[in-house]
Amino acid sequence: MSLFEPVVRDTTIARAAQYLEISEYEFLALAHWRTFHAIARREKLDRLFGGYLWDEAKAPSWALNMGREIVRKAEDGILIPEEYGVRAPVPKLEDLLRMLRDILILLVVMSIFGYALMSAVRPGY
Repeated sequence: MSLFEPVVRDTTIARAAQYLEISEYEFLALAHWRTFHAIARREKLDRLFGGYLWDEAKAPSWALNMGREIVRKAEDGILIPEEYGVRAPVPKLEDLLRMLRDILILLVVMSIFGYALMSAVRPGY
Protein backbone atom coordinates (compact mmCIF):
# COMPACT_ATOMS: atom_id res chain seq x y z
CA MET A 1 0.00 0.00 0.00
CA SER A 2 1.40 3.35 -1.02
CA LEU A 3 1.03 6.61 0.84
CA PHE A 4 0.14 8.25 -2.44
CA GLU A 5 -2.89 6.16 -3.33
CA PRO A 6 -5.90 8.31 -4.11
CA VAL A 7 -8.56 8.44 -1.43
CA VAL A 8 -11.86 7.11 -2.72
CA ARG A 9 -14.87 8.18 -0.71
CA ASP A 10 -18.19 6.42 -0.68
CA THR A 11 -20.78 9.19 -0.95
CA THR A 12 -23.79 6.88 -1.14
CA ILE A 13 -25.32 7.97 2.16
CA ALA A 14 -24.72 11.67 1.50
CA ARG A 15 -26.24 11.44 -1.98
CA ALA A 16 -29.25 9.44 -0.77
CA ALA A 17 -29.88 11.94 2.02
CA GLN A 18 -29.62 14.75 -0.50
CA TYR A 19 -32.14 13.07 -2.81
CA LEU A 20 -34.55 12.70 0.12
CA GLU A 21 -33.78 16.26 1.28
CA ILE A 22 -32.90 15.19 4.82
CA SER A 23 -29.68 15.26 6.83
CA GLU A 24 -27.30 12.30 6.90
CA TYR A 25 -28.10 11.82 10.59
CA GLU A 26 -31.82 11.62 9.77
CA PHE A 27 -30.98 9.23 6.95
CA LEU A 28 -29.23 6.84 9.36
CA ALA A 29 -32.25 6.99 11.69
CA LEU A 30 -34.59 6.31 8.77
CA ALA A 31 -32.44 3.44 7.49
CA HIS A 32 -32.37 1.93 10.98
CA TRP A 33 -36.15 2.18 11.20
CA ARG A 34 -36.71 0.61 7.79
CA THR A 35 -34.21 -2.19 8.42
CA PHE A 36 -34.98 -3.17 12.01
CA HIS A 37 -38.52 -1.76 12.40
CA ALA A 38 -37.41 -0.05 15.59
CA ILE A 39 -36.40 3.47 16.51
CA ALA A 40 -32.67 3.68 17.16
CA ARG A 41 -31.62 4.89 20.58
CA ARG A 42 -30.00 8.29 20.46
CA GLU A 43 -26.72 6.97 21.91
CA LYS A 44 -26.52 4.24 19.28
CA LEU A 45 -27.37 6.67 16.48
CA ASP A 46 -24.77 9.16 17.74
CA ARG A 47 -22.14 6.42 17.82
CA LEU A 48 -23.03 5.23 14.30
CA PHE A 49 -23.07 8.75 12.93
CA GLY A 50 -19.79 9.64 14.62
CA GLY A 51 -18.13 6.58 13.11
CA TYR A 52 -19.59 7.46 9.72
CA LEU A 53 -18.33 11.05 9.94
CA TRP A 54 -14.86 9.90 10.94
CA ASP A 55 -14.65 7.34 8.14
CA GLU A 56 -17.37 6.75 5.54
CA ALA A 57 -16.16 3.15 5.25
CA LYS A 58 -17.54 2.58 8.78
CA ALA A 59 -21.10 3.21 7.63
CA PRO A 60 -23.40 0.31 8.49
CA SER A 61 -24.10 -2.07 5.61
CA TRP A 62 -27.86 -1.73 6.08
CA ALA A 63 -27.61 2.04 5.63
CA LEU A 64 -25.43 1.65 2.55
CA ASN A 65 -27.89 -0.84 1.03
CA MET A 66 -30.79 1.55 1.51
CA GLY A 67 -28.66 4.41 0.21
CA ARG A 68 -27.80 2.48 -2.96
CA GLU A 69 -31.48 1.71 -3.49
CA ILE A 70 -32.45 5.38 -3.14
CA VAL A 71 -29.63 6.61 -5.39
CA ARG A 72 -30.55 4.04 -8.05
CA LYS A 73 -34.23 5.04 -7.94
CA ALA A 74 -33.35 8.76 -8.03
CA GLU A 75 -31.07 8.31 -11.02
CA ASP A 76 -33.75 6.26 -12.79
CA GLY A 77 -36.27 9.02 -12.04
CA ILE A 78 -38.61 6.81 -10.03
CA LEU A 79 -37.81 7.95 -6.48
CA ILE A 80 -40.85 8.82 -4.39
CA PRO A 81 -39.64 10.12 -1.00
CA GLU A 82 -43.07 9.50 0.56
CA GLU A 83 -42.46 5.75 0.14
CA TYR A 84 -39.66 6.14 2.68
CA GLY A 85 -41.74 8.20 5.09
CA VAL A 86 -40.19 11.51 4.04
CA ARG A 87 -42.61 14.37 3.51
CA ALA A 88 -41.96 17.78 2.02
CA PRO A 89 -41.20 20.32 4.74
CA VAL A 90 -44.20 22.40 5.78
CA PRO A 91 -43.47 26.12 6.09
CA LYS A 92 -43.86 27.49 9.60
CA LEU A 93 -46.23 30.35 10.33
CA GLU A 94 -43.35 32.60 11.40
CA ASP A 95 -41.62 31.98 8.04
CA LEU A 96 -44.78 32.95 6.18
CA LEU A 97 -45.21 36.10 8.30
CA ARG A 98 -41.56 37.03 7.69
CA MET A 99 -42.08 36.62 3.95
CA LEU A 100 -45.23 38.79 4.07
CA ARG A 101 -43.32 41.47 6.01
CA ASP A 102 -40.54 41.45 3.41
CA ILE A 103 -43.05 41.81 0.59
CA LEU A 104 -44.73 44.76 2.31
CA ILE A 105 -41.36 46.48 2.87
CA LEU A 106 -40.50 45.95 -0.78
CA LEU A 107 -43.84 47.46 -1.86
CA VAL A 108 -43.33 50.52 0.37
CA VAL A 109 -39.80 51.07 -0.96
CA MET A 110 -40.99 50.67 -4.55
CA SER A 111 -43.86 53.12 -4.04
CA ILE A 112 -41.50 55.72 -2.49
CA PHE A 113 -39.10 55.26 -5.38
CA GLY A 114 -41.97 55.57 -7.88
CA TYR A 115 -43.23 58.75 -6.22
CA ALA A 116 -39.74 60.25 -6.23
CA LEU A 117 -39.31 59.33 -9.88
CA MET A 118 -42.68 60.87 -10.82
CA SER A 119 -41.78 64.08 -8.91
CA ALA A 120 -38.49 64.35 -10.78
CA VAL A 121 -40.14 63.86 -14.17
CA ARG A 122 -42.93 66.38 -13.57
CA PRO A 123 -41.57 69.29 -11.56
CA GLY A 124 -44.13 71.40 -9.79
CA TYR A 125 -46.34 68.59 -8.55
